[in-house]
Amino acid sequence: MPFTAQHAEHGRLDATQPDLGCGVSWETIHRARAPLHCPACDGRMVARVSVLGLPHFAHRRRTPDCPLAGESAGHLLLKSDLAAAARAAGWDALLEAAAPHGAWWADVLALAPDGRRFALEAQLSPITEAGVRDRTQRYAADEVQVCWFDDRERPRPWMAAVPSLHLTESAGGPRAVRGVVARYTADDGWTAAEGIPLHDAVTWILEGRLVQHEERYVYGAGDSGDAYRGPFWTAPHYAAAAGAESARRQALRDAETARHQRERGRGRRGRRRTKYC
Repeated sequence: MPFTAQHAEHGRLDATQPDLGCGVSWETIHRARAPLHCPACDGRMVARVSVLGLPHFAHRRRTPDCPLAGESAGHLLLKSDLAAAARAAGWDALLEAAAPHGAWWADVLALAPDGRRFALEAQLSPITEAGVRDRTQRYAADEVQVCWFDDRERPRPWMAAVPSLHLTESAGGPRAVRGVVARYTADDGWTAAEGIPLHDAVTWILEGRLVQHEERYVYGAGDSGDAYRGPFWTAPHYAAAAGAESARRQALRDAETARHQRERGRGRRGRRRTKYC
């Protein structure tokens, strides 16, 4: 169930935008015999509304080889939420955007005013770690950053291998981040920040105000409040503060080690002088 279709007269239509991205109302397309084609496979399409109330497009005939065919309602909804979050951050968002050379097909391609590109991937279907790494590397080869999103009950194993966020399911309200976003202080170490809205998290990631980091422990993560170890998101200044504190403590340990070595050296010299007196 894609959000985009190609119109013979109006060009590319985006069902997530009020004017379909080209100054045309949904009413003029929905239930009309509009000349619509799939931007991926060029198959004939029709305008529909899902059981969740989402306007979208559908192929007239079964097209199992089309990359936009067979999407679930949950995947459609998550793509819509990601596009809305990118637009709320002040970026343009292209739904179902393909690379000119065909190496990748982004669920949402966020475009910054300065030309930077960031892919937001709703990944609800099964995928291997090797598969998600390969797709991430294909984005990187074109200087496109990427973050992967999932809203299943438990985070997938591959989520530790690539930049990703685990989200709450959509239950009629705004989504929030389930994955770990952490703050740092020298006194308390790393502690998880709870209940961050999806729109805020996407804005911070796009603006570089959240970066991936890995530390030994993050306390208060998850429903149980247990310690968490693995990659997480944090602000660059927290990562810098943690690095500075780690360096300070290492310097103290090195100084203490050097002091013990000097004391042992003086003790050995004292024992030698006593022996030969």
